[in-house]
Amino acid sequence: MNEWTSIFTNAKTSLVVMAAFLISSIAAVLVSRYVADGISTSVGQLKSTLQKNQIQLETQQDDLKNMQSHINRYEILRNQGLVGEPDRALWVEQMQESRKRLKLPEAFAVELRAAQPIGVSVDSQNAPSAQGEAQQPQWHDLQFEIHDVHEIEVLQLVQEFRGHVKGRFRVQSCKLQEPKDTGLIASCTLRFVTIPAIAPKKPDFNGMMP
Repeated sequence: MNEWTSIFTNAKTSLVVMAAFLISSIAAVLVSRYVADGISTSVGQLKSTLQKNQIQLETQQDDLKNMQSHINRYEILRNQGLVGEPDRALWVEQMQESRKRLKLPEAFAVELRAAQPIGVSVDSQNAPSAQGEAQQPQWHDLQFEIHDVHEIEVLQLVQEFRGHVKGRFRVQSCKLQEPKDTGLIASCTLRFVTIPAIAPKKPDFNGMMP
């Protein structure tokens, strides 16, 4: 056995330990790179998701601001009776009350015709019913006839009614006939317009809005 053989024999254990250390180091580096690549991919995905969520949040915030800017106007129209389910029976009662407050003649008749979808002629024989077209804007003709009144009293009656009724209307027509010393006969039509309130959509089985 020469000197080199003796040296290698004595260094064998150290060489094995060194080789194991090198292998462990290389394995650690490879694992670290693999983990780093995975983390980098995850960070990229998280950034993409965060960006999408941010865009969605900004859109929702814009929608909220838009809704808040219109909700006061919507409430005003709803309180005025333009939006929502109309109280048609109350219109007739309020017209009667307006006549009584003005102490006009009792020769007075009121008729509220069936509601019709906007765009359908009042004389159309095939006009759909209000129930069948409940989701469309509608008009409602309230007709009244009163005897022995003067023109100014008819105007006062309409103004009195407008000041108390919950609804928006216009004077569609007003016919004055048979004038006498005691007054004349006034036959007028007041046209109300209503817009149904839109019910909120119900979520589907997955909890998402359709």
